[in-house]
Amino acid sequence: MEQKYIRVDRQSVCMGDDCNAPNEKRFPVGAGDLLSDVFGMIEGYLPQMDDVIWAVDSGKKVIGYIVVDLYGRAQYEFCVEDQLFGELDIEALHCSYFHRRSFEYRNGNDDEIVEKYSECRTLLDKVKHCMEERFLYELEIKGGSLCIWGEWFGRPHDNFHIIETVRWRKVERKTLSTIDFESAEADMGYKNEVVLRFKEGEFLSISDPVGIVNEKGRLVIRDAAQIIWTWYLYDREHIYENLYVRQYIKNAEGKIMRAEGKRHDIKSTDGTVFYPTGENAVCLE
Repeated sequence: MEQKYIRVDRQSVCMGDDCNAPNEKRFPVGAGDLLSDVFGMIEGYLPQMDDVIWAVDSGKKVIGYIVVDLYGRAQYEFCVEDQLFGELDIEALHCSYFHRRSFEYRNGNDDEIVEKYSECRTLLDKVKHCMEERFLYELEIKGGSLCIWGEWFGRPHDNFHIIETVRWRKVERKTLSTIDFESAEADMGYKNEVVLRFKEGEFLSISDPVGIVNEKGRLVIRDAAQIIWTWYLYDREHIYENLYVRQYIKNAEGKIMRAEGKRHDIKSTDGTVFYPTGENAVCLE
């Protein structure tokens, strides 16, 4: 029988760690391996951190949580039965981490520290609440060809990218603490972000999307402050050295700065002025 593999990636835990994102790894899964066995492999893959919680999701739903106490000891809590992993029909998992300050933010008016989900009694309850909100939104389209500001990736309608996961989130610009997409805190200290992951390992990140059209045959975003498309060179191993990026960032004057190259060579300050040939920031159809 052909060996089955599960692809796992994780959220970066610091700026230095982000340089190697998406921190992806493949694990062999045997026919007799349970969900708990896979979680054991994931635990060994995650950075050693105390007093944190890792939420593990398939891109469609949360599978479970890895709860690490103050002494570095981990416990698992599953959202499904601990069964043979092969019966779950999961090809990829993503791990998001949370700590006690993940749900704190500053009030824009008086700089007061405000606690998110203050009605929750424990950190795990807050994490569960947050993850539930992340998966309230589902794209109507399942995949398509990508066009950014009128520039197609490849020939028009030639490539078909299959969507694996979608996350809608709000990120604090200063501390990058994750909170929910529909939060009432809409001050300039936060940016909305949509992150799509595709079956071949590509990522599409859209910051401050405006005018979202979510239909069965297409996803359209009229405008955005920043768009980053990341992919592995085709027919190459999925390692960091083969990871490329194409980024579009609007500067203070409203001009779009475009840069493309190996991920480790491209900085947010790089780019030349790009003149869009299409009216939409993103079109996936």
